[in-house]
Amino acid sequence: MNDLETHLVDDLRDTLHAIAREPGSVSASVYETSQVILCLGPTATTPAALDWIIGQQKADGGWGLVHLPDLRQVVTLTAVLALHQFGQSDHTRQAAAAGLAYLHQLAAQGYFMTTPSNGAELIIPMLLAAAAKAGLTISHTPYQKMIEKGERRRLLVQMIPQIEKTQAIFSWEAFGTEPKPEYVDSSGGVGHSPAASARWLALAQHDPALADKRAQVEAYLRGASAVTQIGIPDVVAAAYPTHRFEQSFVLWAMMVANLLSDGRFTPHVSPIIDALAQAIGPHGLGASDHIMPDGDDTAAALAVLKTWGRAGDTTVLRHFEADRYFFAWHRELQSSVSITARAVHTLGLFGQTAPGPFQAMLAQQEANGRWPGDKWQCSWLYTTLHCFLAALQQGAADAAQKALAAFLRHQNEDGSWGEAAPTPVETAYALLALQAASRAGHTEEAIAQSRQRGFAYLQERYQPGRPFLDKLWLTKYEYNPRQIDRAFVLCSLLAELAERQNHTDW
Repeated sequence: MNDLETHLVDDLRDTLHAIAREPGSVSASVYETSQVILCLGPTATTPAALDWIIGQQKADGGWGLVHLPDLRQVVTLTAVLALHQFGQSDHTRQAAAAGLAYLHQLAAQGYFMTTPSNGAELIIPMLLAAAAKAGLTISHTPYQKMIEKGERRRLLVQMIPQIEKTQAIFSWEAFGTEPKPEYVDSSGGVGHSPAASARWLALAQHDPALADKRAQVEAYLRGASAVTQIGIPDVVAAAYPTHRFEQSFVLWAMMVANLLSDGRFTPHVSPIIDALAQAIGPHGLGASDHIMPDGDDTAAALAVLKTWGRAGDTTVLRHFEADRYFFAWHRELQSSVSITARAVHTLGLFGQTAPGPFQAMLAQQEANGRWPGDKWQCSWLYTTLHCFLAALQQGAADAAQKALAAFLRHQNEDGSWGEAAPTPVETAYALLALQAASRAGHTEEAIAQSRQRGFAYLQERYQPGRPFLDKLWLTKYEYNPRQIDRAFVLCSLLAELAERQNHTDW
């Protein structure tokens, strides 16, 4: 092996070692951190946390991905509230004023929120009420649709007999009023959300009967802070824990790169395979062992187990099938094309089909050949990779060809790809798609040249042991699952090197 390959192999082994023992390595969240501060009040480290929040503020005064204004509203409203209520310095007051000015400017421009982030229909009304109580004047007009949807959603939530067994518990901070002990799951938190956990803890403060549960939630919040690697106790992760999510998705990236059976990684992959096989139950697999199963992790794990040669039953995946899509959870309001594509592809590995969801997936392809980003991932390159793999596998030649043309057309001059700006992770998504195309028999010179340029871009930016920190994934706020993104980049580079070794004339 050359030096590059040695470093890549070592890094992927390190990644596999980490996901086998860690609870998940998720980046810090401005939204969740702001909510923890709002719910639990100031601590000795709150000033440092507020400074960290300000450090994430964009030049226009808002927070979040600048090119996706709908996804910025929840986090900006929450950050402004935290800074307004607990900021003690001119610096924090100025940041709060800049955030408020950003919101006022959007309203003045006639902005109207149409595509919510996850849970926004519940969270937005709560934030607007809190802002009014804090004396902040924020127009409700841009959020009218969210307010109306939130009213309907709250009625539905109130009708659910065991809210802790649904995905709505993840946004419990938006509607929770009674800190029932059963809301605290076996992770020690509420809904895998630091914000929901902080809300529960605040409501439970004066109930002596909940002392043991409070200790569990406090420990949970310490863990949710530790995984961010920021080192400020009040700064917490976007979600926690997420170890099954990491395990299933890292191995899925290896599967797509044709590396899952690579003997160099077998001793590291094998115990994770065993863990996933034990963790997946009759209802599927969740992001961790402490939360309800979801269609995405279930599909990824089944695909990996099948490719490894372990027995699997697709009945568990069919539980997440609707007429025209596969869903993450029952009762969710928005479907995800990436989940549908992953599920269709997984079923194909078992020699099965899902005609309704597959045809609906094909219908969502845009005229330019791309599939748009969805509720879990903002990058079109991520969703198009998944849909391209499904189309390629299922013999939808026209859709696959259009997607392939889109990958080639949208490559930047430096060899990179990116939704808003070039990123190594999105470049890895595209490179994995082109590699799959080549293995499927696409021998066009344009593909070979594009792969060479993409490889050169990633090779130039790769540094052994360095994480890739672009935030492309979505919950209530954009975040970065470090080990998963790292695996996508490492796998795309290793797959390219393997192709070069197999074809000496490459």
